[in-house]
Amino acid sequence: GVRVGHYHAGRTKLARERAQQAFEAGRTRVLVATNAFGMGIDLPDIRLIVHFQTPGSIEAYYQEAGRAGRDGEPARCLLFFGLADLATQRRLSERSSSSAAQDERREAALAGIERYARDERCRHAMLVRHFTGREEEPECGRCDVCRNELAEGGPGRPARSMDACAGDAGSTLASGRRGGMASEIETLPETALESIVSAVDRLSRPVGRRNLAQALRGGKAKTLSRGGLLTLPEYGTLSAWREDDVLAAIDGLLAAGRLQRTGRKYPTVWIPGKPVRGGAGRAGATRRGANSSGTDAQPGGAGVATGSARSGASGRSGRRPARYGGDIARALDNYRKRKARALGWKTYMVFQRKVILAIDREEPDSLEALARIPGLGPAKIERFGEDVLSVVRQHRRKGEG
Repeated sequence: GVRVGHYHAGRTKLARERAQQAFEAGRTRVLVATNAFGMGIDLPDIRLIVHFQTPGSIEAYYQEAGRAGRDGEPARCLLFFGLADLATQRRLSERSSSSAAQDERREAALAGIERYARDERCRHAMLVRHFTGREEEPECGRCDVCRNELAEGGPGRPARSMDACAGDAGSTLASGRRGGMASEIETLPETALESIVSAVDRLSRPVGRRNLAQALRGGKAKTLSRGGLLTLPEYGTLSAWREDDVLAAIDGLLAAGRLQRTGRKYPTVWIPGKPVRGGAGRAGATRRGANSSGTDAQPGGAGVATGSARSGASGRSGRRPARYGGDIARALDNYRKRKARALGWKTYMVFQRKVILAIDREEPDSLEALARIPGLGPAKIERFGEDVLSVVRQHRRKGEG
């Protein structure tokens, strides 16, 4: 077997020193530790670093992951990312008093590490861009994005492994969304995913993801009755799945852009672009032509909306709601399915749903315009760019009377 040690603040000083000495001497090959342990380690031959929880910033992650591969030989780092980790980071920071400016910097740092974990651009290029501002960094060719090795199973499965190169040390950075090992999370079928989206669409206010999952599984918690979740037609329809499976599916829908998160202190789930009934405006990010003011919902806050109250549809007659996209989105969705079959890929490896919706919204007319779409790196533009532009030209909506 493999000798494993552990190091954390709950152990005595002597026990911590012995654990560190055993690791440095090679008697212990694996050490499970808090992040404070890595600050004093400068071994040249660390081959693997795993973050089970997300650090509070890209800077913190890079510093901790940078201890791998210092001898110049290949190494790997794996980051498990989960939305709950961001909430944990916020709670930790709330224990100490901070100014509004410090709160803004913390939120910007959390947004940065979330982008790093979720985006499908070269990990190395993202790090270089973050630290230097250089936009034209060549792709590393070794990360999960460059090698098309994302291990995410689509909106129903949250586990994903995203490798990226770190500097010139030859180490490989990896990132992944946490929520259980991939083999332990059951992927929900599309009909179940549609039930989740439909349930959120019926609400008049954003809802906490755990309350939503419990309602879909037929839960009886008092918080569900306050939010009106017990009266949803979708109530109990996902009782065949575990709560972790449903939560994983919700996280996948958030990543795919079919749902969006709102709020900071109490993150909630909502429909992209849909107004909040009785609120001061819209929830979260707005779409083209929409008002930008909005309010944050408290945890568990929800209300059932009637069908006539649903919004988000374009003003053009006969047009589908903006959150589903229009003709361009449907054509691109069919295109990525064809490409995925031909290449033996998962569909999200061609484009994520949020990329398709962005293309549908912006209607780029050149490769330069396509490069401004978040989630499209140079490699994908080179491979699929002309095809995408052809689809856009065929289904262009601009200029319609």
